[in-house]
Amino acid sequence: MHRFFCFAIGFAAVGCHATNPAHEPDGMTVDFRFSPPRWNTAICLPDDWQKTIVNEQGILLYDYPGPYFDHKICVQLTTDAPPRRASAAYNPLRRETFCTPSASSTAGVDDVWEAVDGRLEPESRWTCWDSRRPSDWFQVEWVRTRTIEKLVLHVYDDGGGVQPPASFELQARNAAGRWDTIAVPSRTLTAGRNEISFAAVETDAVRVLFTHRPGAYTGLVEFEAYPERSDLTEEEGRQNLPSLPVIEQRLESPRVPIVRTTFADDIRHETFAVVTNAPAAPTNAWRKDEDTCAGAWASPVAPADPAFADVAIGWGRPVEYALAVDKNGARQVALGLCEGYHDASGARLLELSVEGAASTNVDLLALGPKNRAHVFLFQARDANGDGRIDVRVKPAAGSPDPNAILNVMWLFPADLPVRAESVARGELNAQAEAYVPCLRRPGRIDALIAEFATDDAAPVLVVRSAEQALAVGAGGLDLGGRPFLRTRPPALSASRIHQGFALVYPRGTKRIEAAILRGPSDMPDLSAARERLARFYRESRLPWDRIVVPDAGVQALIDSSIRNIYQAREIVRGLPEYRVGPTVYRGLWVVDAAFIMEVVTLLGEAADARRCIQRLLEHQQPDGRIVALTLDYHKETGIAIWAVYRHARLTQDRAWLEGIWTHVARAVDGIKSLRKQASEDPKAPHFGLVPPGFSDGGIHGTNSEYTNVYWTAMGLRSAVDAAAWLGRRDEAEAWQAELDDFMATFRASAGRDMRTDRHGHRYLPILMRHDDARDLPQAAQWAFCQAIFPGRLFADGDPLVRGTMAMLDAANVEGLVLGTGWIRDGLWTYFGSFYAHAHLWLGHVRKAQEALYAFANHASPLLCWREEQMPRGRGTHTVGDMPHNWASAEFIRLVRHLIAMERGDRLDLLAGVPDHWFAPGARIALRDIATDFGRLTLEVKIANDGTRASIRVAPVGRRGDPGGPVLVLDGLRRAGFSGDARIEGRWGEELSAELRK
Repeated sequence: MHRFFCFAIGFAAVGCHATNPAHEPDGMTVDFRFSPPRWNTAICLPDDWQKTIVNEQGILLYDYPGPYFDHKICVQLTTDAPPRRASAAYNPLRRETFCTPSASSTAGVDDVWEAVDGRLEPESRWTCWDSRRPSDWFQVEWVRTRTIEKLVLHVYDDGGGVQPPASFELQARNAAGRWDTIAVPSRTLTAGRNEISFAAVETDAVRVLFTHRPGAYTGLVEFEAYPERSDLTEEEGRQNLPSLPVIEQRLESPRVPIVRTTFADDIRHETFAVVTNAPAAPTNAWRKDEDTCAGAWASPVAPADPAFADVAIGWGRPVEYALAVDKNGARQVALGLCEGYHDASGARLLELSVEGAASTNVDLLALGPKNRAHVFLFQARDANGDGRIDVRVKPAAGSPDPNAILNVMWLFPADLPVRAESVARGELNAQAEAYVPCLRRPGRIDALIAEFATDDAAPVLVVRSAEQALAVGAGGLDLGGRPFLRTRPPALSASRIHQGFALVYPRGTKRIEAAILRGPSDMPDLSAARERLARFYRESRLPWDRIVVPDAGVQALIDSSIRNIYQAREIVRGLPEYRVGPTVYRGLWVVDAAFIMEVVTLLGEAADARRCIQRLLEHQQPDGRIVALTLDYHKETGIAIWAVYRHARLTQDRAWLEGIWTHVARAVDGIKSLRKQASEDPKAPHFGLVPPGFSDGGIHGTNSEYTNVYWTAMGLRSAVDAAAWLGRRDEAEAWQAELDDFMATFRASAGRDMRTDRHGHRYLPILMRHDDARDLPQAAQWAFCQAIFPGRLFADGDPLVRGTMAMLDAANVEGLVLGTGWIRDGLWTYFGSFYAHAHLWLGHVRKAQEALYAFANHASPLLCWREEQMPRGRGTHTVGDMPHNWASAEFIRLVRHLIAMERGDRLDLLAGVPDHWFAPGARIALRDIATDFGRLTLEVKIANDGTRASIRVAPVGRRGDPGGPVLVLDGLRRAGFSGDARIEGRWGEELSAELRK
């Protein structure tokens, strides 16, 4: 019943390289050196219901996995024969983001890259002619793991100093980074072509070790590596979906999600979403539950309204709608249902409830066969006077299928003569006050444009699907009788293959345009659509240019992160929800959303963030706790308090905070109730803190632990500060006493639980019953870093902070901390931001800057992050969504705080800016960025000759308040500019400086 669409276009992987100012310190270059082995990026539009994503192989992924995942369609572009140069090592453009050749020695007149350029001419070669060693090696390393089962070595022989080797050995690098020998039949290499097959190995690097003949050395004209079977027949090729090797994959620009891919044999390909002029959904009806639905779910027997083919689904819960009416108004409501899944009566029993009318139970298949449309009429009324009629369809008691369905709905005047049969045929749609197809989706089109340079192969579009409703239609494929895939030119033939179709195009075809249609029936002009999409993003309201930095790589990630956040956003029940990602995290989580909403507010989009915060507060329980995930995820209450107060400060809106103050006060009561529960057993390790709970970040189950403790303390701290800011002295004093008692209890507990790591660092583990032999010291320390900042619970001199941060520093791999998340020996990419923020708050500026670049370099070349991944060469395991937009938010947060960070009544400016950002011609700017003191506009310009630096800070803050903005100029001084290390300003006044070398 769920829908999952997957369009594979035969890719392999790769990316782009960003340029940066001169004089970069080691490691402070964005080059994606640690990009994940697999990646996705979103190509959908902002707020799109269809979260179309593209992965590193060019696969278009639809409805994954979320509400629509059970329907799988894969569309792969290939040819009717393997490409001439299908080698996974073929890299004529020398893209290091695809694969890199290297050797133990290379003769001065030769080049390792010429052994992977596809040319078989002797002058294009690698040799180690002057190595003076008895043996040498040649290897190719890929950016992601490949499955290799054949090498073809074209051995060079000049009859003199370069001859075939005396012997050779093949090696593959394993997940632990060690070289394993590949077993091959005993043989020797001869001049010319040598084909070597072996049992398939999964590896990211293959090496050939040559033992030279006496008095000679070894050389290669070409090195070829083949994944899987490269000698497939035409039919085998179609059945096994051979992929074309990808030479490069990149975005049109960070702001425009058009994915460009270049394949071997000079095949080029672009995928993008089409901007459509879809009509707006009706505003007098809205869905109250999670908006899960599916298209082409049923095949209604004619005559029936087409909306019966689609369905709203409540997975284990009711489907709920609200219909707007005048207060206490009476109406007729018609509910349309059509069973498209089950075959026998008794499988799905439904209870239909409409406000003001009696409920009724129905078994659709007892009333008629599968795919028969039924309409049920209700004399409804706004019984509670709230100006709406509520509709609810839920599984009836004892229903074997626990999932509710509703296909279509109508709202009619109370006195209109209405017959169910006429409604079912769609004859009364024009007379309805509201006609509500439950799949109320705007039209969606995604585009594929492919260009071919070769004339000797026929393009083939292979479509895989287990969906029985997929069939050959006029000009392409249809789904449920509706146009689904259309191409220009039309396919020469379309034949059924295993679980799908193969669409074959004329040999010599130079260009194929394909449109995947979700609603519309006509294929648009895709070249014009491409330009319209680029213009759409250039002219969009997204908060571009609020943060400007001179490092092009960092700027690209800022811009892409903004776009990713809005692409993942959804409008739910009329309110925007900033969701974490398009796939496994397509939902609203309190902790993730709190930081995403902070960034949205920082960027000046406070109204949207505020509405989303109000959505979080809907999860408040009668005892005051905020519970959205699980009852033992106690930290949500503290996080929600922090999010509310942070938003109020950033918007300088005391009135709004007063308006929702009861939520804050009740949340503090919820924390007190948690402490009461935790104080029932004096012998419990969590006594006086919070009950056992879920840690997240790699620690399973319910435990006595500290992540919930840290965020509970942060929530209390935020409540105290919020009360003081509003002048609520009594509450501030009472809650401060609660916080003091809580922290005293924590200190006693922490003293009991301190451990020493293998480096001698004294640290506090997250688990109170930490097992030194089993549990990693760094596991789930995300909340500890956040307790430093933004929690501000600890100071730099605190021994607990010094030891725990030193423990984290000692676990550093690739610039990030190993083992802080769900992959025990993996890297939680955006933990890098938590870690960097803690170091920045503690004054360890260099460590924060290094962590920024490490975080950046774990992004993919398509400018977004996977939640967790393995270090390079240690395996391909990954965890979480991608794009992961808590990561997107964290990158923006970190750059903002490196440039501007609130410290009490002070606003430190430029304190964390990397020195190399002050290069000649550089510009750093913040435009209208929210702070705790008001909107901040700042600009730093370095003259083109590098001799002058000018700084301007527009007035910020309220005159007469204590504190003020402070220019921290240590980085400029290290870059050679003279002047004071600090310049202190006053609130409400412009602050400027001119510095010279």
